[in-house]
Amino acid sequence: MISNILPVLIGTLVGGFITILGWYANYYFSRRKETEIRKQEMRIRFLQQQIEELYAPLWALIEQSEIIYGIACKKLPIRDNGRMDREKFTSKDNEIYVFFNENYFLPINSKITDLIQKKMHLLYNGILPESFDDFIHHQIMGESLYRLWKAKNIDSSGVRGKGYPATFKGDVKSTLNQLRQEYLDETTIITKSTNRQRRNVRNTYMGNVN
Repeated sequence: MISNILPVLIGTLVGGFITILGWYANYYFSRRKETEIRKQEMRIRFLQQQIEELYAPLWALIEQSEIIYGIACKKLPIRDNGRMDREKFTSKDNEIYVFFNENYFLPINSKITDLIQKKMHLLYNGILPESFDDFIHHQIMGESLYRLWKAKNIDSSGVRGKGYPATFKGDVKSTLNQLRQEYLDETTIITKSTNRQRRNVRNTYMGNVN
């Protein structure tokens, strides 16, 4: 009698152990997957912040400044390269330049600098590009010398800085495009993962019902 019951009992215990082991394995991998999804969701939110709060506004301000610069150049003497020729300015040209500078260029550049300084935590890979740093110096130097001229009529044409960084616009644009691509890649991955989980749950449920 006992010899007949013992194999059944052992089989039952082994089967129960395997069932419990399988349940824990499923639970572990499910929790691990949930953790991965949460990390992906956090990554997506951070990418969204980088795009919406820093790089897209920077790009918009740069574009705005360039459009206005193009309009100003239609009213002022320019060189062969299309840039303003300050040496050919008349007194009337100076008035026009002051108008554009005070109402557009200085406020826009100030907004760009303020945006970079306040959103340092959103910089791509946590690194401040050289062109960003050069722009901040350009803006601070340009505004301080302009206000000195405006308030005291002191000429600072002999004071030379690096000027507007040539790579600034390109750095902003390339980083913005990179962030957009990473955002698209991450959202595609998490969407596929979520849909796969839903299908698994639905298949499991239908299997239990059947």
